[in-house]
Amino acid sequence: MTNYEDIKNDFQQFVLTNNYQEISTSNFILENDRRIRVKNIIFDENFIDEFIEDLKGRSDSKFICFDNCEFELFYFAEIYKNLFNNKFEFVQCTFDELRFNHIRTFFVDYGFTNYFVGYETQKNTIKLLEINDSIISEELVFDLGIFLNSVDINNSDIQNIKLLNQPNINISIQNSDFLNFKLENSTTDKSTFKTIHFKGITVIKKSIFNEKVVFEDVSFDEYVNFSKCHFQEGLNLDDSIFYKEANFNNIELNKKGTSQETYRILKNSFEKINNKIEANKYHSLELSKNRENLLEEKKFPTWIVSFLHWISSNHSTNWWLPLILIFIVSFLTNIYLGCDITVNNIFKFINLISKVDNFNDSYTVMTLNKIALGYLYYQFLTSVRKDTRK
Repeated sequence: MTNYEDIKNDFQQFVLTNNYQEISTSNFILENDRRIRVKNIIFDENFIDEFIEDLKGRSDSKFICFDNCEFELFYFAEIYKNLFNNKFEFVQCTFDELRFNHIRTFFVDYGFTNYFVGYETQKNTIKLLEINDSIISEELVFDLGIFLNSVDINNSDIQNIKLLNQPNINISIQNSDFLNFKLENSTTDKSTFKTIHFKGITVIKKSIFNEKVVFEDVSFDEYVNFSKCHFQEGLNLDDSIFYKEANFNNIELNKKGTSQETYRILKNSFEKINNKIEANKYHSLELSKNRENLLEEKKFPTWIVSFLHWISSNHSTNWWLPLILIFIVSFLTNIYLGCDITVNNIFKFINLISKVDNFNDSYTVMTLNKIALGYLYYQFLTSVRKDTRK
């Protein structure tokens, strides 16, 4: 690799001259009358200003392909928007930072990702993609062949962005609007979603989030798809608004890191599509999280009720638990009354219409037995009904 400063004069002369053969080097190759390949050069952060100034206004400048080059900083700005059309292409390049500043229109006639050749053997790496104070009407697609390490979007309005097949990406989006947004088949270590307006279809699917994900002051106007996402440290949707249907099919959550309100939102989303089984699952998780909150808030009477509901049927989701406990109550009644443990005696004390003389004339034991059995029979029927009702 060669530093740009060491060959700056040759580079500028080669790009702008007509005498290509006289100054051709291993770093600059003329491929045809309109295409120059620039190879194996490291450009510092001042390169873009200097190079653009040389090219600006020259309609005869050639099409330039940067091959296996490294850029400390490469940025697109409004004053350069016309120059980039049909001028640059990047193959197997690395960008420490790719920045968009104060863009108000964008490459209407020439798609942005055409600059980044997306074939598997021609990979570009962008360590930081930064978009600030911009309005971008062109589609931005980062797929196979364009690898992003970090994305930082602030105070921008973007028509359509797709982040696809990114193996390790950090995402920070704040104070921005999107018409369409897609994140798919990607893995993120850190993510920030704050004060965002998703105006159109939003797809965040088949992705893994290694840290807790918090959607803070985020609104979704249209359909949202979170299917098959893994939230390894939990999910927080407390400050999110869903105006239309949301798809949370086959997501995986860290239960400890997910809030009660998030479970309520998930429950409601499945209820809206009549998926009773999944709705019941998240209803149970909502109540479990509520039980934890009650204990932290030291609301002991309410916590006891919630605890009994949980231990007797896992919040009406497990019909085996109350059935087992019914036989345990009968067994303990037999032990207390000194009766032999027989099949007949076991079934005698799970019978709600047993008389007081069956309890050795002890109204106390009979009352406790029937209260426990009545509660457990109710939990058993509720648990069975929840997953079998229409």
